[in-house]
Amino acid sequence: MILSFQNTSLMYPPKSRVLENIQFSVEEGGFCFIFGDNCSGKTSLMKLIYEMQKPTTGTVSVFDESAAKLNSQQRALLRRKIGVVSQQIMLFPQLTVFENIALPLKLEKTNETFIMNTAKEALKTIGYEKPPALYPGSLSLGEQQLISFARAIANKPRLLLADDPFMYLDKKNSLNMLKIMENLNDSGTTILITSVHNKHVEDFAKRSKTQMLTLSKRSLSPYDKI
Repeated sequence: MILSFQNTSLMYPPKSRVLENIQFSVEEGGFCFIFGDNCSGKTSLMKLIYEMQKPTTGTVSVFDESAAKLNSQQRALLRRKIGVVSQQIMLFPQLTVFENIALPLKLEKTNETFIMNTAKEALKTIGYEKPPALYPGSLSLGEQQLISFARAIANKPRLLLADDPFMYLDKKNSLNMLKIMENLNDSGTTILITSVHNKHVEDFAKRSKTQMLTLSKRSLSPYDKI
């Protein structure tokens, strides 16, 4: 089991309950969508997986390891297996497009030729055609989100977390991102996506016969929109 929530709840001080009795799992090589309205707790759920939040009750296990029991070194190693696309664009404005994508690869201390080839491949995958020496501030928000996506997939993560990544993308680019994710999944990457209710994203999920859940009233349930 690559990801598992067991009776997991999350409360923000003083008494704001965000998630309650979350119980679900994603198998190795799985492809899961969680749909929910704004402020339904989707981002909080993702933060629990990436260890940016700790559950108030229950457990969260990633790669069969209880996140709460990991020390800082083990947590850093776990995060290197995970690619993250946030709804908030997290590019470094002082770094070029190429440098933003290369940064996590450099943290792995891989050689320069590998870094260059891998970054170029990631840009090609998303269909980026502008100079890689541009800075994020000269790009549209949609282009910046695609660069964030390219960075997340450059090192071929074992688990890809995409938290409402379609906010700044039109239908064409959203479907292109989903198709890339589908190809990654076919190659073995486990994928978890959260999204607001979005017809073309939901239609894609239905056609692909993925695992589909709804987050509402702090709890998860089987997807039931027609």
